[in-house]
Amino acid sequence: MEYYPQRVGGLFENEMEHNVRIKKLFDELDYDKKGVLTRENIQKGLKRLGNHPSRNKYAAELLQKIDTTSDGVIDLKEFKAFVEEKEKELWKLFIEIDNSHDMRLQPEELEIALKKSGINCTKPEIKKFIKTIDKDGNGVIDFAEWRDFLLFLPRDITIFEIFEYSKMLAQVSIDGEVTIPPTDLKYLAAGAIAGAISRTATAPLDRLTNLSIVFKRLYNGGILNFFRGNGLNVAKIAPESAIKFFAYEKSKAIVAQLMKTDDIGSIGMSGRFLSGGLGGVVSQFAIYPLETWKTRVMKMWRTQGFKSFYKGLVPSLVGVFPYAAVDMSVYETLKLSYIKRKAIRSGGREIEHPSSWVSLGCGMISGSIAQGTPGHPQRYTGAIDVIRKTYTNEGIRGFYKGLIPALSKVIPAAAITYVVYEKIENIVDFSSFPYKSTQADCKARKWEKEHVISKFLTNQHLWDCL
Repeated sequence: MEYYPQRVGGLFENEMEHNVRIKKLFDELDYDKKGVLTRENIQKGLKRLGNHPSRNKYAAELLQKIDTTSDGVIDLKEFKAFVEEKEKELWKLFIEIDNSHDMRLQPEELEIALKKSGINCTKPEIKKFIKTIDKDGNGVIDFAEWRDFLLFLPRDITIFEIFEYSKMLAQVSIDGEVTIPPTDLKYLAAGAIAGAISRTATAPLDRLTNLSIVFKRLYNGGILNFFRGNGLNVAKIAPESAIKFFAYEKSKAIVAQLMKTDDIGSIGMSGRFLSGGLGGVVSQFAIYPLETWKTRVMKMWRTQGFKSFYKGLVPSLVGVFPYAAVDMSVYETLKLSYIKRKAIRSGGREIEHPSSWVSLGCGMISGSIAQGTPGHPQRYTGAIDVIRKTYTNEGIRGFYKGLIPALSKVIPAAAITYVVYEKIENIVDFSSFPYKSTQADCKARKWEKEHVISKFLTNQHLWDCL
């Protein structure tokens, strides 16, 4: 279908009306009536679209893209050429997404297009995406709304860029209050709760150093004895898992940009490996003081101050990168391979989320492979000295001593973590909980937090998956 300016999205517009509309838009941006547009004019234009947090950067990109004469300003001719070219690109993508050919983008059509770009959205996220663009509030997007919302997007017109653009606009309200994006909140909460549940479920394995002491522990302290000290462990693992999964998801988007692709799903094993390693390093750096805090907090604070909590940080980061890189990249690669294989067998229809058993299996495999990486776990004060002496006395095998007992804990821990993370990410909707920075909403926010926690704890589907 060709692009005709006089008829788009069910709108009829002759050439004169087309030119008048573009001239009117130009005049609105040309608030100082100079007959040309500068960077400041464009910044004000973007501000009208919702106080865009990145409007300064976008203004520079737009100016560079529209200013074909490179004189630092945009005249009406350059502006008209840009608008018409941009509308053609927007129209082309619009009709590609519009599978029903009714000149309206339905939620199902947008979900399919986003999934093809590697973005798996929940229905509430799709609803919020539409609400950001949908001016008349009828639940669908016509071309006029599509065009007006995206006209000032300077980058290539792809569904991925449009989705990211809409998310950034949605983060700033009319009065300038910043909200936490629901997807970011979801990664953090899902990671934290997955880590806490996994750590609690595997706590007894930490207490069972050998079978000879099992009955003694049961006799002296009962079953609860196996969970002694688990509170401190959860206090450490919950933020660590939250930050790790959050950093992993964000790193994948950055790696995709570096690889010049809009499809996060196409970054490959190497991209996921790098993202997983970065996620592990970021989380380890953030929670490292908690490791020492568990046992030596007061003494260390009195004698050496805050910097003592980061002693041994470098060898710890060196050890966690290969572990997290292998663990997270292998898990996601196995999961995606399963989804693609399942799609081939079912005639091309991809499943949205694999079953709990598939996630469990992928997590067990990735956790066991990652546990074999040299340098994990790193529990030495003098890393170089330990490496030298271990290699001298025991060779390469020395670095793997105690691997089997460690695997007995790591495999179920990794499996449970990934299963719970996937389930929480899929069943809980954070799009209705925008945490704002104003004091007026404190009571409402407190109720929302309690409601979210209650939703986790009472969701039978979540506990069934365990």
